[in-house]
This record gives sequence, C-alpha cells and structure tokens, in this order.
Amino acid sequence: MIILYIPKPVSALEPVVISDKNAVYPLGRSLEYLEDKDKKWTIKDISSKEFDSKFIKSNTDIPNIGTTASAYWVRFKVNNKTDEIKDWLLEVGFPVIDIVELYTLNKGGEFNVIKSGNLIPVNKRVIKHRKIAFPIELSNGKEEILYMRFEAETADIILEVNLMSRYSFLDNSRKDYYIQALFFGFILSMIIYNFFLFINLKDLAYLYYVLFESSLLIFQNLLFGFFQEFITPNFVLTDDILVFCVFGYSSLGLLFTKTFLDTKKFSPKINQAILLFLFIYLIFFISFEFFHGTIKIYMVQISVLIFVSTVLIASISSLISGNKTAKYFITAWLIFLFSVVIKDLMYLTILPNIFLIEYSVQFGTIIETILLSLALADRIKVMQSENTEFKLKAETEISKIQKLESLALLAEGMAHDLNNILTGLFMKVQLSERIIKKDINKAIEYLSDVKNIFHMAINIINRLQTFSRGDALFIKQESLSTLLSEAGNLVLSGSNSQCEVTILKDLWAVEFDKTQLNQVITNLLINADQAMPNGGKINIIAENIEKIDNSIPSLTNDKYIKITIKDNGIGISKENIHKIFDPFFTTKESGQGLGLAMSYSIVKKHKGHIEVESEVGKGTSFYIYLPASESEEIEEEQELIPDQWQLLGKSILIMDDNETLLESITAILSEKGCIVDVARNGDEAIALYKKGLKSSEPYDISIIDVTISGGMGGITAIKQLKEIDPKVKAIVSSGYSEIPVMSNFRQYGFIAALPKPYTIEELNYVLQECLKF
Repeated sequence: MIILYIPKPVSALEPVVISDKNAVYPLGRSLEYLEDKDKKWTIKDISSKEFDSKFIKSNTDIPNIGTTASAYWVRFKVNNKTDEIKDWLLEVGFPVIDIVELYTLNKGGEFNVIKSGNLIPVNKRVIKHRKIAFPIELSNGKEEILYMRFEAETADIILEVNLMSRYSFLDNSRKDYYIQALFFGFILSMIIYNFFLFINLKDLAYLYYVLFESSLLIFQNLLFGFFQEFITPNFVLTDDILVFCVFGYSSLGLLFTKTFLDTKKFSPKINQAILLFLFIYLIFFISFEFFHGTIKIYMVQISVLIFVSTVLIASISSLISGNKTAKYFITAWLIFLFSVVIKDLMYLTILPNIFLIEYSVQFGTIIETILLSLALADRIKVMQSENTEFKLKAETEISKIQKLESLALLAEGMAHDLNNILTGLFMKVQLSERIIKKDINKAIEYLSDVKNIFHMAINIINRLQTFSRGDALFIKQESLSTLLSEAGNLVLSGSNSQCEVTILKDLWAVEFDKTQLNQVITNLLINADQAMPNGGKINIIAENIEKIDNSIPSLTNDKYIKITIKDNGIGISKENIHKIFDPFFTTKESGQGLGLAMSYSIVKKHKGHIEVESEVGKGTSFYIYLPASESEEIEEEQELIPDQWQLLGKSILIMDDNETLLESITAILSEKGCIVDVARNGDEAIALYKKGLKSSEPYDISIIDVTISGGMGGITAIKQLKEIDPKVKAIVSSGYSEIPVMSNFRQYGFIAALPKPYTIEELNYVLQECLKF
C-alpha cells in the first residue's frame, strides 16, 4: 500500500471535514479507488489530470476488493478544521496487506517515502504496531488530498481505512488487546485442557482437535497481526505463511472430522474422499512455492472450499447414518461459518460495524471451540456406553461359554457317578434274582439297597436341575433339620466318615429352595469326606444367631440360622483358601472346581453368606448363614403313611407316554384294588373320560403327564377336560419338576402335583389327599 500526501485541492472530491468534536473518522464512503492491473503506474501518473476521471467512487463503509494480483490506488480529501487535536494517524484495519508506502512533499517539492505493510517488520515501521498506521500532519483550514496504494499477492485487499487522533488509536488498541487476550487465552486454555485429556484417554480425536485448534489459533494470530508484533517483530512473515496455515488447519480439520465422526464406519465414501483431499493438500503444500499470483489464490480458495464443504457434508451424512455425536459437530461448524459470514456482511456494509459484528469471528471461534469440546466429551460418553454394552455382551458370551464348559464337566462327572450307580443297581437286581428263591430275606436286603441307590440317582438329577435352573429359586418354608439329616445319611452312606447332626433348641423357621440348599450341603459333605481319606468325624450344627457383627456387611437382618459343617481333615493352605469359591479352582486331580462355586452362588441367591476357616492338618469349618423366616412355626414335612386311606374300588385314569411307567403304576394301583385305565396322549385321555361320564362311571381322579411326545400334552388336555367336566380332579406329573405348572398347578386347573421320580408311598399319599376333596 502507498499513501501519498499532496497539499493541493482537487475539486472532484467531496472532502471529509474533521473537527474537534470527533476523534475517529471512517473513510470508507469517502474513498475513490483505481485498479492498476500491471502495477506500472507511478504517483505522477495517478495524480495527473489524465487519471482524475478514472477513479471509482466507493459506496460502502469498508470496501472489500478481495484477493487480487492487481495493485489498487485510493484517494480521499480532508478538510482540517480542528483547533485542539494536532496529532492525527491514518490506520488501515486489515494488517496483512503486503505493501504500504507514504509519500509526503518536502519543502523542495520532492516526495519523501515512508514504507509500511506486512512485508516490513513491526520494529522497522514508523509506528510499531500490528496494524498499518501512519502519522499525518494536517494543516488547519486547508483541504488536502491523500493517495494510497494497496498491493497483496495472496491476501485480501480490504480498504478499512480510518482517520483518528493518536489518543483514540492508542485507546482503541488497548481495548482491542484486552478483548483479543481474553479470546486467545480462552482458546489456549481449551487446547491445553484437551491435550491433557488426550494424554489420559489416548484418543486420536483429541490430538487432532488440539492440533487443529492450535493451527487455527496461529492462523488468526497471523491474520490479526499479533504474531508479527509480539513473536517476530524483527522478521518478515510473508502471506505464504498464512497460506501454509490454511493448508495446515484444513488438513488437520479433515483429520479431526474423519476421526471424530468415524467416517470409516458411518460414511465410507466420504472417508475415501477425505483421504483424497488430504493427498491434494499435500500436493498443494509441496508445490505452492513454484507458483505465483492468481494460481496461488486459486489454490487457497480451493483448499477452503474443500474443507468447508467436506466438513458439512460429512457431518450431515454421519448424523443421518446414526452417529449421535455429529449434532454437536455440525452445530459448532455452522456457528463458526455464520460468524465469518456476519463479518463479511459487515465488510459489504449490509450489517453495521458494531462491537458484536466486528468481533463475530472471535465469538464464533469461542463457541465453536466449546461445542467441539462438548462434542468430544459426548463422544467419549457414547464410546463408554458402547464399550459397556460390548463388555456386557462379551461377558454374557463368556458366561455362556463357561456354562457350556461347566455343563460338559458336570455331565462328565454325572456320567461317571451314574455309571457307578447303575453298575451297583444292576448287580443288586441280578443278585436278588439269583437268590430270591433260596434266601428271601437276603433278596429283600438287596432290594432295600436298590432303594438307596435310587435316592443317590435322584440326588444326581437334583444337581443337574440346580445347574440348569441357574438363578431360578423356588423358596418355601422347609424343615432344615430333616434336610441336614437326610443329606448326611445319604452322602456318607458307605463312607469311613461319621456324621453327627446337632440341631440346637428352638431353631427358627427358615425358607429355602430345598433342591438347591441340599446341593450346597451335599457339596460340602463330599469335600469334608474327601479331606479325610482314612475316615473321620463330620459335625453338622444348626443354631440361631442374632445381630451379626459388621464384619459381614452383606448380612443386614437381625436373625439368622447358622449352619456349621466341620471336619478334622487335611485342611486348606493359606494361599488357596481365598480361591476355593472361584469357578474351576480345585486342588484335586479329578476335581472339576464347580461344587464350591455353585454353593457360593446358591447361598448368595438365598440372601445369605458362606465363609470358611481352615488350618492345615487340623481340619476345615464352613459356616452358612441363612435369614430366619418371619414365621415362628416350622412346617415339618408330613410322614407318608401308606394305605392310611383305602384306594379300593377307586377309578383312576393315567395319561403318560412311557410304557414302563404305565405298567408299573397300573400294577401298583391294581394291587390296591383300584380300577385303572391308561391313555398315551391327551386325545385318548379325553375320549376315555367322555366314555366314563356317559356310562355313569366317571373317574375318581386322573394323573396326567405334562409332556407327551408327538401328541396332546397335559396342559391342553386339562383345559378340554375342564370344559367337559368342571369338577374334574387331576394331578399333574412331570420329570421337569421346575416348570411353572408344577409349582402353580392350581392356576392350570390341577389339584396337586406329583414330580417324577416318585415312590409308591408318595403316589399313595398324593392320591389319598386328593380323594379327600
């Protein structure tokens, strides 16, 4: 830019009249400008009468020539009518215009030249300031014409020219520094904050955000002249540095966009486009210095256009594809672009030059920075949520795999146990067959052993049911003393170990799942027995405990039943005692490591607690705490007294698809004088029942199996029987003892449930009880 001071009037221009009333005069609408395409005109040419009519009058407050390879001449007239203000400055608000020169006529008629502009280091300017400014001496009462010349290779030429007193210039500068310091300080603090987040989180999105904001901060410092004033006051920073910053923040902005929006996942095509654009930026960066003028300008414009359009398209596409965090991202960029548009509209005089509009880019940058930071935080939340969901799914899959592994181990162990039981069963039956005619008493003894083996098989089935049911509990008030006694007798049958069960006086009632708690006691007794290979004594003690101390935080009730199972075996070492409840942990060569883990889980599901104490060589004690029932009375199991009620002459319908079972039940009930009919599916049962009603000989009671292979099952059959005879009496039976119909039989229309396997005594008892109704 060249400013020429000529103390002679030119009548074609309307003068700017300055007085003591105002200290600042914007000159936008008082300017006239002329384009010098070849940059060959001199001041003598421009100030001659030949060029007088070629100037174009400005009609805006801040004329914006834009990016151009041409030079521009500007002139305006001033009429000084001040008395007090003597020290005036001419300020150019846009600080990155390359060339500024001031020509003044000396007394000899020669022109003195003062150079300024972005190509002049700040410390070598006549006024050492980030903005381009010149001191001007104006003669009082005279009209004077000023000529200015603007030249910039790649930056915009914005004719923001103001005439102001030195005091106003310094006062405006001080206010501007305060505002810009707050702006840059805030941006810098956000950069530092997010950099530490990157160090902690190791998320590349934070790194690209920090690099992008840093490059944008450097660019704005260069654009507003702060970098030149405070960082490099003795060096020249050409517009090429600004251009490299444009390439830099555009590239980093695309990398941030690519990473933050996860375009590889949500917008694959846009992701490929971003990679292509990054390659183009690299070519621009390398080849930029080989071009001049217009080509450089086009390269900058293309870079900005690519960056802005890609960010917006990627944001919208990602949002449509279901990326929730894109809403913050697109809002941030729209606000920033809106602030830039507002500033441009001010330059076009569509909007007034007021504080908010003048600093709109700074405010827009602050809001954009905050929103992008919030977007990163939201992205982390979404990622954490997705990671949590993924972790839960992974844990679920691992749990399934572990359960399958457990099932395989359990099945292997049960197959071993059942094979042993069946071997003993076959041998006892064969022995009974051989000696039944020779020694009836011995045969009866063998058959009694068969019953014990039968109970052992039931116990194994109960273990399998406990495993298959998982978290399902069927809790009711049961006799704890009976369970402990039966478990001790059954598990230690044939063992060298002895079991002593002690039930202390007035034991409180307790509610539990009989099958699952029996599994816990069985597991502990088996472990105790195995810990004493040469035999020993196992003590089982059940007692009331009040006010558990705070050493067991999980126990919050006032009353508990404490079960102690103590042996005098080999004990557990200190390094292993904390692992015994872990799945698959075992110190036995043939062990599966599931028994104690399952026991721990079962006790916890009962809202209880299990713990262990052990000393190597002296023995181990397990303590189980179960919450006492609110009921004061214990519902003891009733003793099954066979044939207490005579079944003679009763008509009974049996529906089952197992021929062996049908034959056995028919034989047993026929022996007791019952009239028995059998059906192998629901259709046959309904037909027989209808026939009985028509013959006036209805069935007194029916036993109906739930699941029938290839035919109508019990649930459908009872519905139809209820329609035929609302007063029908039916007992539901099933080998699936934990299905809903077995525990809620009345809701399905049955009057009782008979889970398989069952004994003759249990069959008799259920029939007798049901026939009372």
